[in-house]
Amino acid sequence: MGDDTGENKENARILLQEIARLGFEVGYLGHLEGIGWVSKKLKELEARAVQLGIQDQAKEKYRLAKELGKKRRLQTNIQSGTSPLAPTSKPSPPPTDLERTPPILRLRPDSETRYDRMLRVQPSDGIIALANLLKVAENSHWVRRQLDIAFSGIADLHDLLSSVPEDGSAETILRDGLEKLKRAGWISDYRIEEVNNVAKTAKISAISMIPEQYGLGSNPICKNISLALESIGMRAFKSPVHAFEKQCICQGEDHCDFIILPREENKKE
Repeated sequence: MGDDTGENKENARILLQEIARLGFEVGYLGHLEGIGWVSKKLKELEARAVQLGIQDQAKEKYRLAKELGKKRRLQTNIQSGTSPLAPTSKPSPPPTDLERTPPILRLRPDSETRYDRMLRVQPSDGIIALANLLKVAENSHWVRRQLDIAFSGIADLHDLLSSVPEDGSAETILRDGLEKLKRAGWISDYRIEEVNNVAKTAKISAISMIPEQYGLGSNPICKNISLALESIGMRAFKSPVHAFEKQCICQGEDHCDFIILPREENKKE
């Protein structure tokens, strides 16, 4: 009996340490508790706490560790401006600075080729938008660093998607592309709900990793996944498609829903 009691105490001590580490990480990094690996880990720890009869102590330990993580994140922001998820103590210029930014000369109109009519935006407009974004980020090292990382991640994904085959059924090609999104870490899981080869439409459910870092919001935020699905869908259906996010994890849902539809070529104005 004494050995069992001692073993239970040791197990409880180890469990409380695990709970404290998780609570601190959630508070410091801002993970969402209701989705992904965090939700799974919380349920596992709660079940173990119930078995050991320390659920109340475990809840309090988690709460305190989470609060400590939040305080440490705030201290990091103030002292060094190097928080992994928040802006530096010197904020980047507000959006209204765009109005005060000297205008960038527009490039001459793009040539009217079929390729141009299939573009999402004209290249000149994309260059202007990017240049304006870089000017806004000019005074913030943190924002510039985030842009560099984001561009690198997009380039890595582009390299992966370039190897998606064009031969095979639409569902096979979609699955191959989704596996590459999963490999790149943009999604952790997915399910192809529906594919219509005649209508060139598809519905896909996925666990996007963006909301875990972003937190809660009122509108879908996974534009990066939608654009990647357009590239994959164009290979699957052999024609341009439009993809959009119908619902998002950041809205409190347990998964993101994406819809793929045919896209008409841009008409000459």
